[in-house]
Amino acid sequence: MKPPCEIVVWYLIPGIRSVLAKELFGLGMKQKEISAVLDITQPAVSQYLSDKRGNEVGFCDEILEMIRELAIDLKNEKVDKRELIPRMCEICRKTKAEDILCMLHKEKDIVPEGCKACLGSDADNSDETTDKKGKIVTDICKACSDDPADYIPFYDI
Repeated sequence: MKPPCEIVVWYLIPGIRSVLAKELFGLGMKQKEISAVLDITQPAVSQYLSDKRGNEVGFCDEILEMIRELAIDLKNEKVDKRELIPRMCEICRKTKAEDILCMLHKEKDIVPEGCKACLGSDADNSDETTDKKGKIVTDICKACSDDPADYIPFYDI
């Protein structure tokens, strides 16, 4: 079974970047400007705009609005590169809370029945060790096992 972080890297982040690139393009930015703002190559921007990359994820309206707001803030230079990462992470956390990550994980991998590895909104099998308010936290994921020896520590995305 692939870990949820692999799903994030291969599908979720490209999906967010695709929507973000399209929003920025729609706001009148050129591909080269988008590549500079997102710190990706111009060919990557071209692939996002033409749906050759990052088109496998569907987002709910609330997440699309978060991406639109980020695009507007980037276009208006209200967000710099240092602030881009926390905003992207906020969008990723929201996908986790909306169970989008879990659904994508099930679509892209063979996931055992009852798995809670993605820890979506209905996950009740996680023991938090620190406060989630904007900090990287370590959870103990019981994933697919009730045996404490199988628990996997991981970091919140």
